[in-house]
Amino acid sequence: MTPAMRKKVLVGGGGIVGLLILALLAAPLFIDVNSYKPMIATEVKKATGRDLVLDGPIKLSLLPVPEVSVSGVKFFNMPGSKNPNMVEVKSVTVKPSLLALLVGGIEVSEVTLIEPKIVLEINAEGKPNWEFTPSVAEAKPAAAKPSSAKPLSLGRLAVENGTLIFSDSKAGLSVVAEKANFSASVGSIDGPYALAGGATVNGAPLKLDLAVSAKGATGHSADVSLQAGDGKLAFKGTLSELGPNARLAGTASVSAEQLTTFLGTLIKLTGQPEPVLPPLLAGKFTFDGRVDVSQMAVAAKDFKMALGQDSGSGSLSVTLKPALALDGKLVVPGLRNEVRSAWLLATDKTLKATAGETGLTVEVPAEPLDRIDTVVVLEVKGKLDIAKVLPGQEADGTMVLPAPLAEIHGGGAQVESKGGQANIGYWTNARDWASWQFKLEKGGRFDVMATVATPAQSSKFEVAVGEQKFTAQVEKTGDYETFKAVKLGEVRLEKGVYELSLKPVRDQWQAINLRSVVLKPAS
Repeated sequence: MTPAMRKKVLVGGGGIVGLLILALLAAPLFIDVNSYKPMIATEVKKATGRDLVLDGPIKLSLLPVPEVSVSGVKFFNMPGSKNPNMVEVKSVTVKPSLLALLVGGIEVSEVTLIEPKIVLEINAEGKPNWEFTPSVAEAKPAAAKPSSAKPLSLGRLAVENGTLIFSDSKAGLSVVAEKANFSASVGSIDGPYALAGGATVNGAPLKLDLAVSAKGATGHSADVSLQAGDGKLAFKGTLSELGPNARLAGTASVSAEQLTTFLGTLIKLTGQPEPVLPPLLAGKFTFDGRVDVSQMAVAAKDFKMALGQDSGSGSLSVTLKPALALDGKLVVPGLRNEVRSAWLLATDKTLKATAGETGLTVEVPAEPLDRIDTVVVLEVKGKLDIAKVLPGQEADGTMVLPAPLAEIHGGGAQVESKGGQANIGYWTNARDWASWQFKLEKGGRFDVMATVATPAQSSKFEVAVGEQKFTAQVEKTGDYETFKAVKLGEVRLEKGVYELSLKPVRDQWQAINLRSVVLKPAS
């Protein structure tokens, strides 16, 4: 091909492409998509028995990618509902896949919902508003349609500033999720699925990250991370199927700065009133282990659990159906006595219990539990021999010394509870002081922090850790219930066992409430 001919071909080809682009840009001008609004509303009415209103115009564009958008979408609620609309959306934008359309498939590459508001209600008679009543014509059985080999595929769904309201008048439940911002993707009906984002649910912040694979030989791989309040829950494993009969198996971990706060937040998320939990559950909580959960049973294997500075490990299995039963092994550190006998008080069933280096191990067989309380009775040989189990460091090297583990010297100060969390209170006497023993497996330089509350302008005390001593001062936090974390000083410690003490400087002491002392690895 001569250069002149090549130039003519390129110019001609460029002209054709230009004409195609102009045609694609001009096509929406000649297609009256808004003329379909009555037909869309009619079909929705036939299928659901309810009205759909499209207040805004429908817009169509083909470049740079195909896109359809509509604003002012309203879908009516059932008669007698609290809210007139079941769904309201400020705007909806749908981007179908052009490639899929060209090969005869239906694939939505992206859907964006701006300020959607979805209302789900169950009335006092127990009828949900998502049960629709099709028109008579629509309700008649239709002729079977040939199946399509091209399944519907949904791509990315983005929700910006959404709201979900759920209320159950019969059960007295109410859940409001606001400021919802997340993105999701659906590969097909059978997966994979992904969801990431957050919302404020009943006033509590919630973050969720979920990934579920397409179904394989063992089911779906699942990776879930949930953060609510000051707690986190994570799971990684398999899901046998998608539905109420699913079986969940894998590794689970839970961590919370305060178990009472985390449990209260989770219960609040379900629409239940936040309960008053016993102070016994106050404290930092961790759980790590393998779990197997289904409608029939719940099992935790080789788990490690800690609440405050109390810890335990073992395996536990609870059968839910056809009758409640427990089967497991629990390890409680500290008891070194030989156990002569052990039994369940409710049933007189003999249990196997052995004492070892890690403490006492009790095996609980499959046996119905007492409905009110389950008590294990131990008969040990000789005087109780209980080794003091010293608190240890967390994975990042942090050492937490909470109020319940303190040894309080003097007659005034004592452990109390404020806001569901334990603290040393009534510390008005400058002759009272507190101390903790702990064990470091990893030494280094530590910031000594304390969580305190005081209405006094300032209060001074002497901090001693091993042979190191310094004077610290805390300033006014507001009152005896307003706790703040303050830095007291810094120490350098090697691996070993230590005692930390706090002693008031008598002429410069004002009453404080102390929730905990923390040794945090210095950065």
